[in-house]
Amino acid sequence: MPRGCQFLTIVYSYIYYDFAKALAGYNVDGTYSDVLEFIIKYYGYNTDGVPVCPVCGAVKKNKRGLLSHIHRSHKDILSFLTRQAEKVIWFTKRNMVSRKSKFRCRICGFKDNYAVKVRKHIIEEHILKDGMLKLN
Repeated sequence: MPRGCQFLTIVYSYIYYDFAKALAGYNVDGTYSDVLEFIIKYYGYNTDGVPVCPVCGAVKKNKRGLLSHIHRSHKDILSFLTRQAEKVIWFTKRNMVSRKSKFRCRICGFKDNYAVKVRKHIIEEHILKDGMLKLN
């Protein structure tokens, strides 16, 4: 995890949790640009719709300015979240078995006809709830 104060640890944890949940549905694929877009979309605006950096609170004129600011000033967060997303995707693929159009969790045996439901189960139950994949 990038160096920083306790507040940043909390920010990382919340963003990681939400990003992991987004990965459950594969709304994003874990690339650097996906992480940046995710942060902007879900954390980059205050209640008045003004672009604000979720890490340091810097107010920007528009989305482009906020993207640039986060990319320049908080590259460590983006790199960290990208690595975590890659781990989540790897862990999910490693623990999901497919056979005859049925999908199963290797960890507990949960089954479903849809891969996205088993992926979501693995992320929510085994990564986020059970803590099988740690932030590091």
